[in-house]
Amino acid sequence: MKYDMKNKIPIPVIGIVAVLVVFFVYKAFLSKSKSSLKVAPAQLSSEGVDEAAHAMEAIPDINIKTASEKKGLQELQFKLEGTTKIFKLTAEPIKWEVFKGTMVTAWAYNGIVPGPLIRVTDGDKVKIIVKNNLPEPTTIHWHGVLVPNNMDGIPDETQKPIQPGETFTYEFVANPAGTFWYHSHFNTDKQIGIGLSGAFVIEPKGGLNPKPDIDKVLMLNEWRVLVNKPILLCQRLTWMQICLRSMVNPFLTQRILLLK
Repeated sequence: MKYDMKNKIPIPVIGIVAVLVVFFVYKAFLSKSKSSLKVAPAQLSSEGVDEAAHAMEAIPDINIKTASEKKGLQELQFKLEGTTKIFKLTAEPIKWEVFKGTMVTAWAYNGIVPGPLIRVTDGDKVKIIVKNNLPEPTTIHWHGVLVPNNMDGIPDETQKPIQPGETFTYEFVANPAGTFWYHSHFNTDKQIGIGLSGAFVIEPKGGLNPKPDIDKVLMLNEWRVLVNKPILLCQRLTWMQICLRSMVNPFLTQRILLLK
């Protein structure tokens, strides 16, 4: 068969072109990877602040009141307005005794760590009024709960951050039934780690079947403290939730249900 050079590209040329394409694609990939490391949302804020380094800073304890309560996850009472259950949460700094003799500066909902346990029934209309008494903005994300997009708590995406001194109201119908949690969705490495989370339980209509003899919600946090001041300060805190009923998600708040 006759080889027509006018209609075909010599194999060596194709090989050289292929090598050059691979080289430039690889170079572009490396450049993008380096760039993404510099501007990754988990590392830098929109203002260019290194959030990871910021989270390592000690939490100021000046003019912070000592919590009057000693136990977290207390069930939050509500006010019934028509058919809507109204809850109130206030985010504020407190001095919290994590165990006997060890105080930390925490950011808490309603003065307790973990925050209050919110318990409702599947299908309930819920209104949660959140007051921000923190020195920086915050929001709340209702983890696992099916809420309207504008109630999801994603700052600058689904809502504007709640500025210090401001109040924001979340409204939604509670569903599905299950054991969930709520937490800050602003500067999360810091705000969740130093206390801004709580449990959100949606009971099935008619209650649990079979009914447990003991129904206990547990949330665990790991605290790291500095000992160079009389009141120990929270440094960067890592957090985890304990899984006792399933291993589907290691960060779900779990309930211990004990039956006879």
